[in-house]
Amino acid sequence: LAESTTTPPAPPDNVAAIASPNQATVSWAAPDNGGSPLTGYTVTTSPADVPPTTVGANQTSTTINGLTNGTSYTFTVTASNGLGAGHPSVPSTPVTPLDVPGKPTGVTAQPGTQTATVSWSAPGSDGGAPITSYTVTSSPEGKTTTTADGTTLSATVIGLSGGKNYSFTVMATNAVGNSAESDASAAVFVPGPPSTPLPGPPGNVSGSAGSGYATVNWSAPVANGANAITGYRITASPGGRAMNAAAGARSIIFGGLANNTYTFSVQAVNGDGNGQAASTNAVTVVNGGGQYHPVAPFRLLDTRNDNRPIVEGENRVVQITGQGGLPDNIAAVVLNVTATQPTGPSFLTIYPSDVIAMPTASNLNFAPGQTIPNLVVATIGAGGRVTVFNHIGSVHVLFDVEGWISTPQTTAGTAGLFRPLTPARLMDTRTGHGGSGRLQAGQTVNLQVAGVGEVPGTGLSAVVLNVTAVSPTANGYVSVLPGGPALSQPPATSSVNFSPGQTIPNRVVVPVSAADRQISIYNHAGSVDVVVDVSGWYTDGTDPSAILGQFNAMAPTRIVDTRDSQNDAAHAGALGQGQSFVLPVTGAGRCSAGSSGAVMNVTVTDTTGSSFLRVYPSDANPVPFTSDLNWTAGTTIPNLVVVRLRAADGVVTIYNNVGSTSVVADLSGCFN
Repeated sequence: LAESTTTPPAPPDNVAAIASPNQATVSWAAPDNGGSPLTGYTVTTSPADVPPTTVGANQTSTTINGLTNGTSYTFTVTASNGLGAGHPSVPSTPVTPLDVPGKPTGVTAQPGTQTATVSWSAPGSDGGAPITSYTVTSSPEGKTTTTADGTTLSATVIGLSGGKNYSFTVMATNAVGNSAESDASAAVFVPGPPSTPLPGPPGNVSGSAGSGYATVNWSAPVANGANAITGYRITASPGGRAMNAAAGARSIIFGGLANNTYTFSVQAVNGDGNGQAASTNAVTVVNGGGQYHPVAPFRLLDTRNDNRPIVEGENRVVQITGQGGLPDNIAAVVLNVTATQPTGPSFLTIYPSDVIAMPTASNLNFAPGQTIPNLVVATIGAGGRVTVFNHIGSVHVLFDVEGWISTPQTTAGTAGLFRPLTPARLMDTRTGHGGSGRLQAGQTVNLQVAGVGEVPGTGLSAVVLNVTAVSPTANGYVSVLPGGPALSQPPATSSVNFSPGQTIPNRVVVPVSAADRQISIYNHAGSVDVVVDVSGWYTDGTDPSAILGQFNAMAPTRIVDTRDSQNDAAHAGALGQGQSFVLPVTGAGRCSAGSSGAVMNVTVTDTTGSSFLRVYPSDANPVPFTSDLNWTAGTTIPNLVVVRLRAADGVVTIYNNVGSTSVVADLSGCFN
């Protein structure tokens, strides 16, 4: 008899979940059936607040009810056929069901002259998300006041008319929305003279949505009240965030908004108080995440610790989320990846762990015995993991985390928006530019970055740098850290690793010190010259109207390989001495039109001379005196490039200085 080749089904792919109040909708892709028709699927929840849910073989989604708001859940899906159940899928990315708060209770009012102080008790449920504010409304007249936070349980309503009875209701707000209004307080008599007329409602109030922001427009009110208008107050709901505008303003950009539907109330303000509010239409904001959160660098992976190098052909899965304080919901992680003790000429490819087919791309190329770093922006796969592939031989791998990119679920405020620049040189110890000479062993120097060139003096959280080590005298490394006092012992992470006589670059994203907006550069051993070029910076959230600059991560995609004349005839052939070519970065399968910048891993190979490569926006004038890759003849070397795109058509220029070289570029994401 022939042996049966039928097996239980493979695990379902692409398991995803979308949360809503007390439930989540889970979806998946049907797997290989193992040679026997599928009979159904079982969806399992973690934590196991509800029993597993079984659905038919014709379904690829289901809704899981009975979840607890505010609890983070993951879901696995198992397929079954006539032979039984297969293995469960990779867990979905965690989601957290949320709802609006319950309504406040126990509302009371204490009258004062033309005022009333209103107190209440917090609702029994916050909906799973912290309450951010409370809004008190009077009846009659609809006078309102909003607390600055969700812990204050009293507020004073001003501008009431003396000689009237008032009652009050209270509404709680969290990130999801507004609660129902509370039961009204008992009416109280407010003493005092009639109130001074306040401004009337602004006219023609409207709102429109952008990517993570809204634009609010209005016209001046018909009535100013008793005194001239001094400004406007614009308040978002839900959330209760407020912004102020000048008296002459007729619009404002409200940045830092998450995925939600908002309305905005606009009030004219004069010396007597806030006038009547007028509200916009409902505005649905879509925010794809992509905001950068710098962290103090920490080591997440070192395969030397358990002596488990990544061997030839191995795809090793590495858990990223939940490590070192990284949140569960992140879109990508920024890693300084170092290869050390390789036994053969090889490369590493780092890609999302749920991608079935490994991308045709590389992140780090190395020769036997070489220690070499490269910055990698790695898209996170299901379960918060990435996969590391090694091509030939074995190699030890180190991951140092520099920051992370938010998903829509972790987006808030206006911090972490990228502002690309035309590259500029901040430091060159060979000439003393930047205030320092050659670095000695154990030496720390501070470099001023804020307020230098196109980098602003305030409003930045981190800078994007290309750091090049030149002519080191010993095996060692340079670490780039937030500015501070000289280090008394070596830091736990490295930024650029080098060998004697080598010239080697690496991209670094480093937070600036809060006090003076500086960075520190530490040299571990021997002496070395250091060159620092800046290509951009990230916002710190202090500007509430900051918009755009979010990062859209993608699995690595090859956009040029000058060795491949069949697939890229426009750029075929080595790039000769003093030559350059223009590379389109937007278009099908690349960045979307209008992108402001891009992140790509650029590799040079087949190099015939010691040279450098410059990647810069094609509209830069003058051409920047900077470099992105440096090498000696015969070297294959990569470097991550973060570059502004030409605004008109999304292209960059790539220039080679000496000899000839083949150029490979793998795109890993774009800035909107």
